[in-house]
Amino acid sequence: MQFSGAMAAPFTPFDDKGEVDVSQIPAYLAYLVDIRVDGLYICGTTGEGYSLTHDEKVAIVKAWRQAIDTQKADHLLAVVNVSSTCLKESLLLSKHVESHGFDAIAVLPPIYHKPTTVDEWVNYMKAFGRAASTIPL
Repeated sequence: MQFSGAMAAPFTPFDDKGEVDVSQIPAYLAYLVDIRVDGLYICGTTGEGYSLTHDEKVAIVKAWRQAIDTQKADHLLAVVNVSSTCLKESLLLSKHVESHGFDAIAVLPPIYHKPTTVDEWVNYMKAFGRAASTIPL
């Protein structure tokens, strides 16, 4: 896996009632392919990853995977941010992302109760390696 070119950080589409609207993702992907992006960083800050429920993230991951497969856009590097304020949810989402064939997961440091030593940080990251052992972190 090699990062190169333009990585898009797609927004998460919502309907007029404030609900996640995954039906917009295929058209959004077609647009991103049309403007020749080279990769996707899904559920990051622009995608409101920390504002979404676990179920919403799962639906978004499924929708992006389906759109990528349907549009034969697997040439795009697709990375999913699995960060959450809840470690268990982050680890579950890591497994979900791995099972859907994405290229990598991204994890941000905890925003509360941050590790205070290098060993704590390493142990935090190792948990993701154990949860999703076949996908780059």
